[in-house]
Amino acid sequence: MPYYLHPSVNITEISVHKIQISHVGHEITIEEQNKNIQEFVGQISKNNFPACLKDHKDAEVLDQIFIFFKEHNFITLTEPTRRDALSLDLEILNQISDPDGDTTPPKLFNKVDFSSVNVFGSGEFFNRVCTEFETLKISVNVNPKESEVGSALMVCCSDQPNINLFKEINQIGVKAKLPILFANLNGPKSIIGPFFMPGESSCFTCYTHRLAPNYNFVEEALALQDNIGNIVSSNTSKALYSLESSFHVISQVLKFHNKSFHLCLINEILELDLLDYQLDIRPVLRIPHCKDCYSKENELPNNAVRALI
Repeated sequence: MPYYLHPSVNITEISVHKIQISHVGHEITIEEQNKNIQEFVGQISKNNFPACLKDHKDAEVLDQIFIFFKEHNFITLTEPTRRDALSLDLEILNQISDPDGDTTPPKLFNKVDFSSVNVFGSGEFFNRVCTEFETLKISVNVNPKESEVGSALMVCCSDQPNINLFKEINQIGVKAKLPILFANLNGPKSIIGPFFMPGESSCFTCYTHRLAPNYNFVEEALALQDNIGNIVSSNTSKALYSLESSFHVISQVLKFHNKSFHLCLINEILELDLLDYQLDIRPVLRIPHCKDCYSKENELPNNAVRALI
C-alpha cells in the first residue's frame, strides 16, 4: 500500500543536531535524528515504500519514524491532487443572476464583449490569471497591441508593481473607452483595483496621485528567513499567492459581467495581505482635471458630481 509525503510538510535541518518538521498546526523539533530522518525521506519516493524499510540496515529506527509520521499525518495513503483552477468557486460566483444593490450599469457596459478579455502584464500572477480565464472558456488576448483590443474588457496584472506599464494601459483604456481592472502582486501582498470605467470613475493615474497623502509610500521589507538547511519544501506554498490573488481578479470580472456593480472595485482598491490573511477596501477618489481620465464633459454639473464620487 503506497504512502505519500503530505504536500504541505516542511522538514528543515535547523542545526547539526536538530530537525524541525511542520505541517498545518504541528511544529515539532527532533534532536539527534537528522541523518535517520533524511534517510527516511529518501525512502518515501521509492516505488516499494514502505516495504523497502524492512531491508534497510537501520530498519528498526526507520520503522519507528514511519509510525511517527503516520500518527502526525505527515504521510498519507492518498496521492496529493493538485487543483490548478478555481473553476468550482468561480462557477458558483458566475451563477449570480439577480444581484442585490444598484444594478445601473456604467455607460460603456453594453459595449463590452464578454466572450474574450485583454490581459496585459507578465509573471506568474499574470500566467495564473490567464489560466483561470481559459478555464472559464473565456478567450484570452495576451498583451495585444492597441489596435487589437477590440471591445473586450481589459485586465492589467503584474508580479511586481509596474507603474509604467499600468499607466500605458490606462491611456489605452481611455482611448478605447473600455473598462480596465488593475492588479499587482508584490510578495505576499496584492492590490486589486481600481476597476476603471473611462469617463465615470477614478483611473490608475488618480490612484497613484492619491498614494502620497493616503499611504506610507515606503515599501515594507519582508524579512524572510533563509531556510538554508531546508530538506523538504511545502508544495502548497508554491504559487499560492498568485492563486489567491487571481481569484479576486476573475471574480471582479464575473461580478461586472453579472451586473453586481456594487461589488466591483469601482473607485476602490482591495488590499490583500496573504501572509496574515487580512484584507481591506480603500476608496480611490477621482482627481479633478486628471491628465488621463478627465473629460470636458465633466464640466457639466451633473457629470461633474458623478466624476468626483
